[in-house]
Amino acid sequence: MSKKSKFMKNYFKLVEFRKLQKMDTKIVSEEHNFLFKNNILANIPKKYWVFKWKQIHDDLLEKDDSNEEPLEVVDYYLRNLQEMKQEGHGLYIVGGYGTSKTTIATIILRLALKQEYSCFYMHASEIMDFVRASWKDDANRAYWKYITEEIEFLVIDDVARNFTMDDRERAAIDLLFVKRNINNLPIIMTANYNITDTATLFSDALASLLRENLSTVQLKGSDHRAKLSDRIKKRIQKGKNKT
Repeated sequence: MSKKSKFMKNYFKLVEFRKLQKMDTKIVSEEHNFLFKNNILANIPKKYWVFKWKQIHDDLLEKDDSNEEPLEVVDYYLRNLQEMKQEGHGLYIVGGYGTSKTTIATIILRLALKQEYSCFYMHASEIMDFVRASWKDDANRAYWKYITEEIEFLVIDDVARNFTMDDRERAAIDLLFVKRNINNLPIIMTANYNITDTATLFSDALASLLRENLSTVQLKGSDHRAKLSDRIKKRIQKGKNKT
């Protein structure tokens, strides 16, 4: 199967799952831009559809020149998505609040979509919802299985330090990472703390496995959201002054 055919098969598969989950399919059918349709199906939050890598790169470098090395890692990853996919290599993006971790993760997903790779974004808080829903019926189970075992680039955003789960849930989470690892399917994770501090979420064995397949991107700097807010306020004020 060609890459294009595989991409289109994934498109229709995700549309089908939305229908089975009784999710809104109208928003997909009414969107005319095909790339935006795929952003929706990939669950990428709309606020992240507009960011450009150069803008984020330059802002982070301006905030702290020690970001140069981690930004080079991201830049290499973006330029070599095919190789990263083939090797099943992902990123662990870590930093304080507002250091553009989620923005970078979604920029990678959006570029992967442009290159016709299947992608999906989930916030870490959604994981347990997916896991628990997968036990309720066959449709939920099939959706979870497809996302975790077939999607080529998966983002798990804002991995929480204090994740509460029972043994059954932990086994399901472990299986997610192990299966993606053995099938060379990249995971991109964002967090506010290092992967070595994840004992409540990952076992030592799983954390070791993840470190083999994830390059750490350690971002520094002040809260970037305040700067973005100031930009918007300035544009609004500039618009008012014109009228």
